[in-house]
Amino acid sequence: MTETLPSTKPTRVLIVDDNRIYREAFRRNLVLQNYEVLEAENMQEALAQVEQSCPDVVITDLQMRTETEGLDLIRAVKSVQPLLPIIMISAVGTFEEGAQAQKFGATAVLSKSRIEDEIEKLYDAIEKSRGQLEHAREELSAIAEIRQGLEEGSCVGPAVRDRLRSMLADPSTHPYVRSESFELDQKCRESELQEQAREKAAEVSEQTSGVQPENAPLDLESVEALLRSIIPAYDTFSDDTRESLRIAEFLYEQQRRVPGSIDFSRNIGFSYCFAVENEVKARVAKRMQKFLAHDMTYALIMEMMENNNQSLSVYFHQHLLLLLRGREMDFTIDNVKQTLRRILEHQSRYKPDGLKALGIMLIAFGRTYSWQKKNRTIRVHNPLGIKGLEDEADTLRFAELLVSLQHFRNPYIHPEISDMEKLSIIRQTTAECLNMASRIIP
Repeated sequence: MTETLPSTKPTRVLIVDDNRIYREAFRRNLVLQNYEVLEAENMQEALAQVEQSCPDVVITDLQMRTETEGLDLIRAVKSVQPLLPIIMISAVGTFEEGAQAQKFGATAVLSKSRIEDEIEKLYDAIEKSRGQLEHAREELSAIAEIRQGLEEGSCVGPAVRDRLRSMLADPSTHPYVRSESFELDQKCRESELQEQAREKAAEVSEQTSGVQPENAPLDLESVEALLRSIIPAYDTFSDDTRESLRIAEFLYEQQRRVPGSIDFSRNIGFSYCFAVENEVKARVAKRMQKFLAHDMTYALIMEMMENNNQSLSVYFHQHLLLLLRGREMDFTIDNVKQTLRRILEHQSRYKPDGLKALGIMLIAFGRTYSWQKKNRTIRVHNPLGIKGLEDEADTLRFAELLVSLQHFRNPYIHPEISDMEKLSIIRQTTAECLNMASRIIP
């Protein structure tokens, strides 16, 4: 008896081009290669297809209604589905635009004028992209399971930690997956990293006593004058926040003032971020409990979601895209979706998972705004009850700072920037975050 092998699902390719003749030519070539083909004429149609039809690969032109619509599409798609591979094909794109496309997340850039000569490269790029997508989805699914267990209080064993670290060490790991695995690994190691930072600060203080440069701080307590100069509300913070700030500032000054000293970058970045996260959570804790205990919270989230809470409402999605335009918000629409789903799942037991989640909570529930849903206006009146920030712009700025702080802590973000430059940005952002957090009325 002959064994019947399971059929392989054909790769679904979305072609985005405002030239119908080119779209039809691409369609014919791809169909002959057994691809399933979808079409879109512009960015809006493409985003709708991505939402509704779940393509495996997107192929887009550069110039459509505008000279950079292809680049705009790459950024928009990556904000919704960061894993989705995008190939840019252009007849007029410059080297700089090709480089920018790859910076935004394009997996390949091909010339439309030479597409007949490069058609095999296109097929190879599609197949490679499909394989990378499936591998990344498997890894992201594993990360989601680990995070779920952590949220439910399960102990994270060595095997799980090894899995996360193998993702970090593998150069083929998708950047988004690497970033998510790093943040989860840091979450698993929080208490360990905090204790390491304390020990290193004490050790450095002892070893360098009496031999440091004249203007360097001599002990942990002496850095408080520096902290008060950049964060006037320092003395109003909790004990844990102040301790974490003292450790971070001491190690930062040691690393900055003593060339060639031991690299404490990871511990410094963690301690600054821990101080901000700890203080913000402390100041919104009571309001968060009240928010999570209210039935209206879940009714509002249901308005924001659709497809049985598997995706964001297209209307709320559009509101967020407009909100993010012109702002350096380093999170994706998928991050928003996951945050809302976790609130629905854990309800009163929900705890924001890091600075990025706190920023998303402020954007979704810490301000007064509205958006249109079909023929209705959905109005949101600061359900978190945040008081002390001046207005919506102030709240959005605070959210932007929280998200960017977590973003720069990740060593896999901006590898072209030195660790010392990143630490300087983290320190400055920490000060701005805490100065804003100090205005929040608990």
